[in-house]
Amino acid sequence: MFHRVFRFCYQIGLLLLLGPLVSCNSQHEPTWITSSDNNLRRMSENLLEDVVRFSGLKVLERIHLDYLTEEEISEHVRSRLEASLPQDKESFITESYGLLGLLPMHLDLRETLSDLYGGQVIGFYDPDDKALYLQEKVSLESLESLLVHELVHALQDQHFDLNALTGEALNNDAKAAAMAAIEGHATLVMLEFLSEGTGDSTLDMEDVSDFGIEISESIRDGQDGLDEAPLLLKETMFFPYIHGSQFVKAMRDQYGVTSVPFGSNLPKSTEEVLHFGEQTTEEMGTPLVVRIKPDDKWTKLYEDTLGELEVSVLLGNVTGQKTSAKGWKGDRFALLEKGDGGRTLVWFSVWDNTEDRDRVVGILASHSKVGYLELSRMNLDGFPAVRVDIGPEAKVEVKVE
Repeated sequence: MFHRVFRFCYQIGLLLLLGPLVSCNSQHEPTWITSSDNNLRRMSENLLEDVVRFSGLKVLERIHLDYLTEEEISEHVRSRLEASLPQDKESFITESYGLLGLLPMHLDLRETLSDLYGGQVIGFYDPDDKALYLQEKVSLESLESLLVHELVHALQDQHFDLNALTGEALNNDAKAAAMAAIEGHATLVMLEFLSEGTGDSTLDMEDVSDFGIEISESIRDGQDGLDEAPLLLKETMFFPYIHGSQFVKAMRDQYGVTSVPFGSNLPKSTEEVLHFGEQTTEEMGTPLVVRIKPDDKWTKLYEDTLGELEVSVLLGNVTGQKTSAKGWKGDRFALLEKGDGGRTLVWFSVWDNTEDRDRVVGILASHSKVGYLELSRMNLDGFPAVRVDIGPEAKVEVKVE
């Protein structure tokens, strides 16, 4: 649900904790970089050749870089939050996720996100402006690792159009998977560049996993209030960097070091990101599309797909510990309103087999805090499925594709 919002929030100060990287002295064609600051332009030119080499993407057009004040960056992030979460959508998301137990009821979502990210954004690539912005108060040397990361985003945008990769036509889970490809690719390039800068030209999966642990600890240490944040926000915050970089590394091990996680390699679901390498894409298959159509007594206010990542968070909230949603095959929830103003939420999930389905039913049934949950085992077009009603039961037609 939050990945579109995080597009302009993901560049937080943790990258600075990695320390400045060793500059590459080779020169790249200087016309590829434009900036009002000559020092910034020269540093970016020196970095760009290695960014091209590690990313597998050529430069197609000029990249513009410039500085913004801390206030300008904060305003930019705030405006993007408002654009991504208009008031009605924010209200429906908060209510839906509150009913599911994924967020506290009546949470001020915008304010919470602003608090989590306020003052932490030091730079970002803006696909609307086709420009990379950095906070002017941060020293140029400290920005080097961030520049590597953001230059990758600029090249991604030139080749694949970042806005299109996470377009509004995609459901929440598909957007999360796309963001994992975008961020994982840029993070892996940064790690490869860092590895070569220390004299070690190899980077294995253990290195990437260790980075995941370090990045989690760095965020927690440097972010006030993160421990108190809902589990969903924390998992969504870490997922694109940690699991995304692991996914891209596994993909490159399988398809080649210059392959990129876009085009035919773009993951279609968080399931694919979480389990790539454990199973083939063919074994996982394309997630099933679940469609919910209420009868005339109910109006659909909002609907979306949780995906394996968010279903695992839901189960973790129930059990109080990290819980896998492996076996997920597709899901859909819908927030419905009756003519008298009464509301209800229905959620259908489809599973690989009855064992996975029944395990999930057992976990949800044990949740003493949501006694208003009505659970029903069922089959949808031959697939084991679960129906969850939160509120008055609504008559709906459900099918999978």
